[in-house]
Amino acid sequence: MSPEVESLHGKGTTLFTDDITQDESHGSVQAKEKALVKKIDLFLLPTIWLMYLLSYVDRTNIGNAKIAGMQEDLRLSSSQYSIALIVFFISYVIFEVPSNLILSKSRPSVFLPTIMILWGVVTCCMAAVQSYRQLVALRFVVGVLEAGFAPGVLLILSSWYKREEQSKRFAVYISAAILSGAFGGLLAGSITNNLEGTHGIRGWRWLFIVEGAATIGWACIARFLLLDFPQNSQYLSEDERRLASERLLAADGTSADDEYRLGPVQAVTNSLTNWRVWLFTTGYMVIVGSSTLSYFYPTLVEGLGYTSNKAQYMTVPIYAVAFVCNAFTGYVADKVPAHRGMIISSWLTLSLCCSVATTIVTDFKARYVLLVFMAAGLWSSNALSLSFASSSFAHMSREGRAVSLAFVNAMGNLAQIYGAYLFPGENAPRYIMGFSVHACEDPANQRPEMVHRNTWISLQKLWEKYGEIFKITVLGQDIVFVGNVALCEELCDEKRFRKFVGGPIVEIRKAVNASLFTAFADEPIWGVHHRILAPQLTPTAVEEHFTEVRDIAAELTAKWRGMGNNATISAIGELNRLDLETTTFCFFGRRLNGLTGPEPAMIKAMDGGTGEAMKRPTRPKVLNWLVYQSRFDKDCRAMRQYALECLEYRRSHPSDRRDMLHTMMNAKDPDTGKSMNEQQIIDEIVTMPIGSSTAPCVISCAIYYLLQNPACITKARKEIDSVIGRYEFMHEHLDALPYCAGIVHETMRLTAAAPGFNIEPLPGTQGPILLAGGKYQVPAKQTMIIVLHGVNRDPAVFERPEAFRPDRMVGEAFDELPAAAKKWFGNGKRACIGRHHAWMWNMITLVTLLKDVDFEMADPGYVLQRDGWFNLRPVGFDVKVKERAK
Repeated sequence: MSPEVESLHGKGTTLFTDDITQDESHGSVQAKEKALVKKIDLFLLPTIWLMYLLSYVDRTNIGNAKIAGMQEDLRLSSSQYSIALIVFFISYVIFEVPSNLILSKSRPSVFLPTIMILWGVVTCCMAAVQSYRQLVALRFVVGVLEAGFAPGVLLILSSWYKREEQSKRFAVYISAAILSGAFGGLLAGSITNNLEGTHGIRGWRWLFIVEGAATIGWACIARFLLLDFPQNSQYLSEDERRLASERLLAADGTSADDEYRLGPVQAVTNSLTNWRVWLFTTGYMVIVGSSTLSYFYPTLVEGLGYTSNKAQYMTVPIYAVAFVCNAFTGYVADKVPAHRGMIISSWLTLSLCCSVATTIVTDFKARYVLLVFMAAGLWSSNALSLSFASSSFAHMSREGRAVSLAFVNAMGNLAQIYGAYLFPGENAPRYIMGFSVHACEDPANQRPEMVHRNTWISLQKLWEKYGEIFKITVLGQDIVFVGNVALCEELCDEKRFRKFVGGPIVEIRKAVNASLFTAFADEPIWGVHHRILAPQLTPTAVEEHFTEVRDIAAELTAKWRGMGNNATISAIGELNRLDLETTTFCFFGRRLNGLTGPEPAMIKAMDGGTGEAMKRPTRPKVLNWLVYQSRFDKDCRAMRQYALECLEYRRSHPSDRRDMLHTMMNAKDPDTGKSMNEQQIIDEIVTMPIGSSTAPCVISCAIYYLLQNPACITKARKEIDSVIGRYEFMHEHLDALPYCAGIVHETMRLTAAAPGFNIEPLPGTQGPILLAGGKYQVPAKQTMIIVLHGVNRDPAVFERPEAFRPDRMVGEAFDELPAAAKKWFGNGKRACIGRHHAWMWNMITLVTLLKDVDFEMADPGYVLQRDGWFNLRPVGFDVKVKERAK
């Protein structure tokens, strides 16, 4: 009679088969299984534990090397150090899945020690680096080699242990990473103190040598200790291998034999179409993204007030507490495996609370305690989430499980790329950004609040704090900012300085190439295009478009009047539509009919493209490429599509208009005889609406200032009514409206809608450059940016500079202002080529609005807030409009 076989899935009991006689007691089989598990533990856990310990030491020792002198010796900026961290994760993430597929079809006892020897050799080689580039290259190689280890260990553990056995084993595995932090801190402190200068070698270099050698040594030993898979491990008897396979099949449905094998493509497909894989991937990315904190423990502790050497040792308690909490969590989770998700949530909630508190508390000791418990929660969640994922993938084939575990681990480590930027050195000692991000990440189901950050607004605040001249460092590059009239006057001397094309202007070349405002000083194409297009933008040429600008502005006010009394509109939104409509018709002869209906795509593309161009210089190139490139490319394509449509419209609708587009298509440079090709025409078409986008910012802010100063509205309307009255608004009226012109000028002063421009010394200048009669000196090749927010508020020139006073911009008062106090359109030969058109548009639009409609604040308590990129515009400024009361 055959023994009764019961489905034991999830019950944690022993499977009886025909190979075990009925005479054997149930207790005897349990004893055999228990003995087998102990044997597996004896071979696997110590071997894997020490391998992972050394792996994590080799991966994170760069943090200890940094504060032991590597940063100074290699002259690394905070951002360069972060890049050195990032390149490891890039190669690590890319090669995890392929490595695990290789492992699933090979022997772990050969594959894992081999790659370990190789990364140990590379770690030793890092002791010889002499430059930032060499450091980055070796970190990349270490990532390639280590990519096969962690996911390989996950596959091995999932191949040997049942669901209710895995949490403790994964806790043991992760404890190696935890103790490597403590061990790494102790070892780093010992090496950097005791071996500093030995044989003429710096202590941080010895750190790489000693730890790399230890890795190589243990890898050689591990080759003879590590188990393979249950069906082919040489250290188990045939009965033990069969029992190892059958107990997993009974408990979890895991097959350990070779009968069901998948090819690489099928394994990847099965894995990536499994919803569980994506669920665990998302959760693990949150946990690992937060756990990048470990790379900054030495830096954070040092920033909390400890010296470099003491900082090494003060990281030890952080890991010690995490080790205890991780062990306790693994033990409890195996007792109640059904509640692992709740346990993970509890730990993350604790980390959340500590992160929030750390951004508020200023006492160093209290912040240190919070850091300890935050780390404990993150480490405990890490181990448990891996065991949770492993048991959830138990039903898969070995290849499918290999791909799934590698994919979860790889994508989790991808989150470490941004984590490497959360604790830059300049944020010491509070590191509010890093702790705030962790506070948002920890509760995976909570939505972080996004805080808008803007470069120009930040510079305005820096000017308010530091005054007329200050310097900041962006990715290792020093930039000097100037914010008063006297220094601006000096920098606008074209015999000493010229426009600098760099940073955001270079980035926006993705959309416009070498155009009028992006061409480098030595690019001949600028002169060619300028000589072709400048005749279309003289005051006389611009005057020919007066009627078109006036009539389109009247269309907008007519639309508003037709909306009924007190209709609410976005001031900047409506004026953006007007500006694009006017620019497209006057310059290119095409009506978009964009005053109504959906917002034209060009407006959104300009905002997105110029915004990204401003941000890109402040980020590492690899981060721009990985995260932001596709959106930037999309916006640039949309802008060029707008230009192409304008060109194709003219070709399909021939016209006798002698406008800007006609000139682009037909004129030749009088000096060289060159004409513009199609791509160059598209380049310059795109530049025109980008350049004119500052005008709507000026007029929308003028509406705000006028509503804050109703006496100015009264005075302006009195001037308009006396000059224009019931007659048709004509170009000759503009010169007879000096107070309205004063409103535009005063608004341009206060808003600096075009926020600034870049300056550099002329080539060949011998440094240092002396400014303000020798009060300041800067290097001969120093980039400088004139911040017009500061220049326009210089108290030496403007009395009560924050007050809106149009009278100071009228008549002799305006004429007597220094030239540097009126640089709203830039300077010299590289000043805005379309400034006469922009001025006319501002005047026509302001006069039309004051003449035709009444405004009222939609929110009487609104206070002007602005953001922007190549311009600065009001945010959230809505007004109610109605026909003007006569």
